[in-house]
Amino acid sequence: AGRVIIEPSSEKGRIKLLSIERSTGVPRYRGRIEIAQGDKGLIIVNELPLEEYLYAVIPSEMPTYYGLEPLKVQAVCARSYAYRHLMANSLSGYGAHVDDSVSYQVYNNIEENEDSILAVKDTYGKVVEFDGEIITAYYFSTSCGHTTSVEYVWANGVATPYLSGRLLSVEEVDSQDAMSERNSIYSDLTKEENFRSFILDQNYDTYDSAFSWYRWYVTIETSDIKNIINEKLAGRYRANPELIKTLVSGGPLDQDALYESQPVETVGDIVNIFVGTRGIGGIIYELIIEGSERTIKVQTEYNIRALLSPSKDTVYRQDEDGVDSLSLLPSAFFFIDNNMEDGKLESISITGGGYGHGVGMSQNGVKSLSDAGKKYEEIIKYFYKGTDIGFIYE
Repeated sequence: AGRVIIEPSSEKGRIKLLSIERSTGVPRYRGRIEIAQGDKGLIIVNELPLEEYLYAVIPSEMPTYYGLEPLKVQAVCARSYAYRHLMANSLSGYGAHVDDSVSYQVYNNIEENEDSILAVKDTYGKVVEFDGEIITAYYFSTSCGHTTSVEYVWANGVATPYLSGRLLSVEEVDSQDAMSERNSIYSDLTKEENFRSFILDQNYDTYDSAFSWYRWYVTIETSDIKNIINEKLAGRYRANPELIKTLVSGGPLDQDALYESQPVETVGDIVNIFVGTRGIGGIIYELIIEGSERTIKVQTEYNIRALLSPSKDTVYRQDEDGVDSLSLLPSAFFFIDNNMEDGKLESISITGGGYGHGVGMSQNGVKSLSDAGKKYEEIIKYFYKGTDIGFIYE
């Protein structure tokens, strides 16, 4: 099939796509635009060098006012992430390597600027490596004070040394002395009581403590949860049948052997909701939802955040700012209090921390480490344990 190729007349020229709106208006593109006919409409591909692509990824993924050092961290991680996708070539059917959404990395939602260009140029060709291989540099917005390990987030996630959870305690980094008593308790947040006291502890400093999404809470009426679950359950089951299991025989609700994967559309009225298992850092890996018609076990953070979506309720952040209409809970680092009335579950209160999946690097944590005087290579090695900085253009 033929492609229409549009190129700017000069090196400094940019191409505008007038039918596309991004957060700063109509985006302008470097490089060339290729247009092809696809099954469902036009396929539009922007072809340009990797380094120039990064100019418009950095500001779309991190506020540029964070300063040059955090932007350099973001540049090295974004380059590593993009390079892995170049090699994987999973969008070859479209004649592309990545798309411009959160499925890969957000591109050109906010235009490149002097700072983003400088961060890319200052780290030209640099990537994060582990054992000589370029890593998948996962990152997210804000931690709850502890990151998690990759195997607790994605069903196909394989335990990886550089993507293992760690406590982001300010104290631990500043002193090499024996860890304080709280540090040792907070190093194991798989225990419910440890996790709860960690989330409620207002006098414990981590590198994300100062940011508004560090702590949040929401109360959701049982009727809202029932409606959301009934709305989303069949779709989540279709997407991941092995991660939504139904209780098929009597016994303790937390016993895995009693559940099996089968099509499910409703649980009926909500009787009880509780945590089945927590992973490293306290992330909920299994949530059990007991209904009047059936009981289900939901696995992995995305499914859990989707089925307890606070879309009808206000989520309050630690600065008391309320946020409405979220389609997912901010994170799966939370605990639940069931509010009963006359023996019936009326609502659940969810108290949690952080925003995003919690694997790899916290972008707001990067800002704090930079403010504490750390340089970009040091910050990268802090989040991705055992890694080195490599170079892709030999």
